[in-house]
Amino acid sequence: MNRKSFYFIISLSLLAGVIGWLPNPGASCAYAQALVIDHTSVEEFHRIPEYWIEQAKQLLIQVVGESHSSQVKGGLNLVEGSHPQFSQVQFGNLAFPPSEVGALRVLTVMHVSSGGRQGYVGEQHYWSNENARTNMSEYTMQYADSLGLTLHLSVWLFCVDVIRRNYCWNEDNTERITFNDERMAAYLNAIKRFNDNVLPTRHVYVTAVTDDPNDTYINEDGYRVTQYNERIRQAAITNNGILFDHADIENWNSTSTERRIDIWNGNTLHLRHHEYDGDYLSTHATQALSIRKTKAFWVMLAKVAGWEGSPSVGARPESPSNLRIIQDP
Repeated sequence: MNRKSFYFIISLSLLAGVIGWLPNPGASCAYAQALVIDHTSVEEFHRIPEYWIEQAKQLLIQVVGESHSSQVKGGLNLVEGSHPQFSQVQFGNLAFPPSEVGALRVLTVMHVSSGGRQGYVGEQHYWSNENARTNMSEYTMQYADSLGLTLHLSVWLFCVDVIRRNYCWNEDNTERITFNDERMAAYLNAIKRFNDNVLPTRHVYVTAVTDDPNDTYINEDGYRVTQYNERIRQAAITNNGILFDHADIENWNSTSTERRIDIWNGNTLHLRHHEYDGDYLSTHATQALSIRKTKAFWVMLAKVAGWEGSPSVGARPESPSNLRIIQDP
């Protein structure tokens, strides 16, 4: 099968979008419509007003996952290093929350109903089986509430669960299988179920990573992750959820002017831009990608806190102007 790779280079004349947001850090996060965080959100980072940075830092959030989650967790440290106003502290026990004043609190574990904690959080610890859904994800919300804490956001970040064959745990948690329609439904149903909980924690829809450092996924694997990521996007929009679309962020280059498009068997694939091929501190990506994802992450937090966003940056245009197609040699 012949492989073709294309890049879209577009001018950044983006259309403004309006999102209906009503939350504040002390209230239940109820939204009028979906919040989509993608590559266009990165450019909003430097436009977040100081007031909304401070409001975002009042949030208590959870960020968990396997090795790929370090792109955001490590990115939070990198962004704070270059922009000290985005201070944050990561911790591992709700019973002992950080004492730092004026810093975003980031829980990096799951609390387990049996009394333990899980730090390395795969799908089998968050959504892929009933024990994870009840005794870890829902229990963590309940445990926070029992301590008088409001856990505002919970973010579980995919590893290669979708793109790699025989990697995602089945419902019985007895074997790894290739991600399929049943696993997609299980993930989407779990996120909706968590968000329908009476507690105020909002669980974020997250697209799956699209790593391709060696061009090994220009096949049905790349097609699978492309298709299921689109279903995650549609579910987030349909359910007025929060979408952290880091698959879209890594699909565009560091200036958001060049998008990677591959064609396999007549199908369009959206995989990670080659600019990010690397393994900075075992994150499976470059330092630059970690920073870009985390800048978009902070935009998400500011909007959850109540910021309406920059009037000069919004949704992706349906028909970008000044379109050029470059074929990879």
